[in-house]
Amino acid sequence: GIVNRLDGLPLAIELAAARAKLFGPDELLKRLDRRMDLLTGGPSDAEDHHRTLRDAIAWSYELLEPSEQELLRSLGVFRGFTLEAAGVVTGSSDLEILEGVDSLLSKSLIYHSGEDGGARFAMLETLRDFALEQLAGCGGWEAVAREHARYFANMVIDCELQLTGEERRAAMDRLAGELDNIRSSLGYALDTADPDLGLDIAGRMWRFWECTGQIAEGRQWLESLLVHPDASRPHRARGLTGLAGLLYWQAEFREAEKRYGEALGLYKAVGDRRGEADTLTSMSMTASWAGDPDSGDRLADDARSILDGLDAIDEAGMAVMAKAFALQLKGDFAASRPMWEAALAVSRQSGNRDLVTSQVMSSAVFEYHAGNTEEALRIALAAFEEAVDAQNVSLAAWMLDFVAAYAAPAAPEVAVRLAGAAYAIRQVAGGGMPLEPLGIEDARSIASGVLSPQQLDDAWDAGRKLSLEAAAALAVQLQPATTTKATTTPVPNGGG
Repeated sequence: GIVNRLDGLPLAIELAAARAKLFGPDELLKRLDRRMDLLTGGPSDAEDHHRTLRDAIAWSYELLEPSEQELLRSLGVFRGFTLEAAGVVTGSSDLEILEGVDSLLSKSLIYHSGEDGGARFAMLETLRDFALEQLAGCGGWEAVAREHARYFANMVIDCELQLTGEERRAAMDRLAGELDNIRSSLGYALDTADPDLGLDIAGRMWRFWECTGQIAEGRQWLESLLVHPDASRPHRARGLTGLAGLLYWQAEFREAEKRYGEALGLYKAVGDRRGEADTLTSMSMTASWAGDPDSGDRLADDARSILDGLDAIDEAGMAVMAKAFALQLKGDFAASRPMWEAALAVSRQSGNRDLVTSQVMSSAVFEYHAGNTEEALRIALAAFEEAVDAQNVSLAAWMLDFVAAYAAPAAPEVAVRLAGAAYAIRQVAGGGMPLEPLGIEDARSIASGVLSPQQLDDAWDAGRKLSLEAAAALAVQLQPATTTKATTTPVPNGGG
């Protein structure tokens, strides 16, 4: 509401109330994006420094020492900050930033924003608007914004490898906590036509966006950055790979193939053999999903031939998985299943929790096609619970669809509700993976032979209102009497 947008500042609320004579609440709320210009004209008997919001803040600003003014201006680029980040971006020593932040804190120009008063700080949006105005006015915005963007680019680089390892949760939490700053950094890259910086960030962030169910946002950033024709080949290749990974998770396989193909040419041109092999693996998975497992088989072999000459155990495991998936879709289950198990062993060793989860689901697919529906459901439930525990929204929605499909013959109404929940999650995320290429009919289609059209619609609509946590609680009801924890084989995580 209006009070929240004004940070609860009494003067700002007083000035906004005066403007309410001219604008209705909705129109006033929209105009608060220009709050410094809008909120003028306080009571005629008010002291001069209280006549406008800008003047009130400027009055406090003028009382600061020059060094404090400079620090406040620079801190305006942040959307929440730590002492370390503030020190690096402003070029201050540990002592300087500690004393400066302490002084601004004592003057109520910044505040503690960390949990339990932790060492994280922020500035009210109204004050931040003023700080950025002053920073731009003295010609310092671009230099500080560049340092801000570089700092968070380096942070994303640090987190990237952790997203597929045992430190995944910590990396995810760190990126989530700084997401607004990362968005600001990407915005800077777009505004200043610095595609290399932007692609370095966005190309490494794609797994975060996929895991957190923000696929559409990640795709939008990457597509906007890739429009720039002057990006360097390595950065463009990284951006194309990230975009293709998100397209893969949106099940836009043909478009993903195209982007992977462009990235492959760039990796070859710069002599990046590992990048070339990884892209071939992703192209293999994508081709198989798109209905061409023969090409998937060939591309997997191409990737493996390159990786044989590299010290790349994890990447080799992915290539084995791609080969297994192609063979599975070609109907050669006997050859496929042991290869899935070999790939899973590599993923377990590397600590890639998400990949293990999706690969374990392959056991359910094999069991389903062997007619062992109850065992398939047990495995699917375990994989779904793991994805929920790992807070991987996109993967959990996909696993939930498996659970719903396997449960539909015995519990059609619950299954349709779960499928509706999975659908709603995918809609918010911007896309998701299908079941049909695996030869698995979706829950709603299965249940249509048992439930009436009205019952189907009611269950579906009820499911679409469920949160992921509520869907998980409902899914527990489907647990077979004797539960065994799934410990074997695979369905693909893919997408590079």
